[in-house]
Amino acid sequence: MRDAHYERLTANERLSQSIEALARGDYAEATRLRDTCPEKTYRMPDAEYSIAVSVLHDLASTVTVIRLRERFARFRCAGRACLFRGFGRRATGETDHR
Repeated sequence: MRDAHYERLTANERLSQSIEALARGDYAEATRLRDTCPEKTYRMPDAEYSIAVSVLHDLASTVTVIRLRERFARFRCAGRACLFRGFGRRATGETDHR
């Protein structure tokens, strides 16, 4: 492939050709596709801050899932009939005099 052709490749075309080159074991072609990829400069919020926010979000999500699992486990362990019968009494104002 001529250098001019490499320069005109879109990102999707470059990716597709890179995958094809790797699949046929043509590592020289895959390297050339990578090395001729245009370079760009990006602006974004501070990476350290963005990573910290992402970690906190993941942590909060994990804690939420754990707490939900614990609550649903209580339903399974307590016996559905007793649990729902007791819940129904409280909702209607009845009391359990056992």
